[in-house]
Amino acid sequence: MVMTSSELNELNRKLPELKKPELNCALRNVIASHLEVLAILDGHEEAEKNMTRDYQTMKELSETLKRENERLSGLLQKCTEQLQMRNNDLFGRGTEKLSEIAQEEEIAEDPLAEEAEESPKAPVITSRSAFSDHKGHGIRKKGQREKDLSGLPVRNIYQINPDQLNEQYGTSWYIFSWKKYRTVECVPSRHYVQCVYVPVISHGTCCREIEYTPYEGKPLPGSIVSSSLLADILYSRFCLYVPYYRMEKDMAAEGFRLTRGTMSVWIMTFTDQCFLPVWQYMADLLKQQDHQQADETFGRVINDGRSAGSTSYYWLHTSSEFYTGNKIICFCFELTRSTDHLREFYGDDFKGKITSDAYAAYSLYASERNGSVINTLCWMHCRREFIRAARLLNSSKLREEELETFPEFKAIELIRRIYVEENKLKDLSDGERLKGRQKLVKPEVDAFFGYMHSLDSEDPAFSEHLSSAIRYALNHEEGLREFLDDPQVPLDNGFSERSVRSICQLRMNSLFSYSITGAEDNAIIESLAETAKANHANPRIYFQYLIDRMMDRNRSARITESFLKELMPWSDSYHEYEAGKKREIVDYMGTGPDKPPKVRVVDGKKKLIQPSA
Repeated sequence: MVMTSSELNELNRKLPELKKPELNCALRNVIASHLEVLAILDGHEEAEKNMTRDYQTMKELSETLKRENERLSGLLQKCTEQLQMRNNDLFGRGTEKLSEIAQEEEIAEDPLAEEAEESPKAPVITSRSAFSDHKGHGIRKKGQREKDLSGLPVRNIYQINPDQLNEQYGTSWYIFSWKKYRTVECVPSRHYVQCVYVPVISHGTCCREIEYTPYEGKPLPGSIVSSSLLADILYSRFCLYVPYYRMEKDMAAEGFRLTRGTMSVWIMTFTDQCFLPVWQYMADLLKQQDHQQADETFGRVINDGRSAGSTSYYWLHTSSEFYTGNKIICFCFELTRSTDHLREFYGDDFKGKITSDAYAAYSLYASERNGSVINTLCWMHCRREFIRAARLLNSSKLREEELETFPEFKAIELIRRIYVEENKLKDLSDGERLKGRQKLVKPEVDAFFGYMHSLDSEDPAFSEHLSSAIRYALNHEEGLREFLDDPQVPLDNGFSERSVRSICQLRMNSLFSYSITGAEDNAIIESLAETAKANHANPRIYFQYLIDRMMDRNRSARITESFLKELMPWSDSYHEYEAGKKREIVDYMGTGPDKPPKVRVVDGKKKLIQPSA
């Protein structure tokens, strides 16, 4: 037991009076008490060390947990943003208009969800008169109807019943004038069997011989296919994006059985014989143009020798939006999205500028060409990055002046100003467009990048999408500025994105290709269809023209460049063919009388006298 201070003082006072045994006892007690104090002090020192060690461990653990919490918070924020973007992609509107994005809710919910509540912002239309409030819609410009109908043949019908008019007015009536009413009528497509008889000739005097007169009208010997039938199938498949099985059902309803397998074999056969040389010639012409645009989209092929679910790609190469000649749109099918396609397609001789998105394959190919190829970038993709960031804001509850304080909306507004100035220059010549860009567009571009450089992409207050958008703009500033110094370079890659939509529609309706050959045929035929549409040619008639011309030539003759020139959709030969086919339709339908009938009194009654042909 440790001695107290009072006991030690009492011992010290009695120390002179103590005898030796008592002194020894007191000394032992003091030593024992001191040892006990030392033991307690040693225990306190060990406890202090343990406490210090435990504190350091807890501090390190706290810092680790803090870092983990920050990481998980960032991950949660990222997942929340991704979920919000996914919900918007699935159930939200696909618009990129700033005015409509600012009115959207924070997260677009599934409209089919059971717990979804009716939106109070959606007015219920109770009568047809409610549509009259929508001003500006359905108002046709003067002369627009005549322009809309100018490409259709006209059939005249003079509708009159003289007997009814005699009964109503006697014989005192006459035709003052005719009032014209117009409707657009549709003749449903109808298949029929055409039987062509060619003579079988017997000739000779002694030994008579039998010879068959050759028939030149069959594009595929031994088959029932005709150029018109195949052109209609191609048009339905690659312009209307109707799958084979739907065409099969439609023909069966008409009483004509044609299997999807037969249609597929026909298309593959004629692609090799007729369309492939034309596609190759178009691709060669395209490579001679020094300003091009490019894009790519994914596709599915079942039997491509790879594991299930592997993704293939359709590459698109087009003439520049500002190219004043005949535009060419060329699709290519590849199993991968690597730069090897660009190397193989353009080769070593191409020199020029390629407008595309910021996919790394284009910049890598340009860097390999040491300045002979320049990759110019798309402002539409840059704007899209900020649009995605703006969708994460709960902007529907904010006023317009509050929206302008957000970097997302301010960046979108600055890009909008660039487009406003650029749109004024689209119809100008190259020289005038270049001057206009330097005077009007360049200050807006400088203002945008000045604002981008003032932002810190690592600011924790910014969403991940906003930080990514800022980095996108800054990392690609050189490519985005390239259009300012070249009037042939478009502001964005919208022309190629609109062109690649055809392959996307085909993929959406047909889902996949069975083989690599089928996918390559899709790319070839879609190239011909889109090039025809870009040059104002009728794709259906153009397909039939190619089949007829390729089958009419001598099969053993070599395909010459002059012959391929005639097969282009802008050639005079094709325009004559298209005009002839349209005349055939008019002749088949009949145009009716050019002049109205005349009325004469016959036997006391007025009768119609039809005009002579």
